[in-house]
Amino acid sequence: MIISKAQGVHDRSNAIVVSFAHKHLALIKEDRIRAAIRKRIPTSGSPEWLYFYVNAPASYIAGRARLTNCCHVDLLRALGSFDQLQLKDSEIRKYVGTAANIGMYEFGSIENAHSLVTLPELREHAVFNPPQSFLYLSDEGKGCFDRLLFTKSDKAKGSQK
Repeated sequence: MIISKAQGVHDRSNAIVVSFAHKHLALIKEDRIRAAIRKRIPTSGSPEWLYFYVNAPASYIAGRARLTNCCHVDLLRALGSFDQLQLKDSEIRKYVGTAANIGMYEFGSIENAHSLVTLPELREHAVFNPPQSFLYLSDEGKGCFDRLLFTKSDKAKGSQK
């Protein structure tokens, strides 16, 4: 069974999985966001890909995008990114709270998953526990996710148990 979460730098891929509330599903699927703010972001490594895990009731990876930036920003920068974030001023202020800065992911166009693979189905192929904030995919985990979710051919979805 493939372990999807990287166990260290030796098996860390260039991709992270980030969890999103179900209310953001349409924004992801319609490719209407270009950034996301989070209290925790990677402090080591340089992820190149962000995979969008949408929490229940969806419970699946909806898409992926190439990261253009992953950094900490202050409240003013976050507020200035409201259009990319597709969040209201009040939502940004509430999320940032009294923190001096907040993590921000900026990314290009979102590629929707070609296949809808639910969490139980994904777990038939890999050990995967959705992150509360983010997780680095292992090299094997990224390969498995790419085959299952982003390959159009049904033959590419063969079992990787």
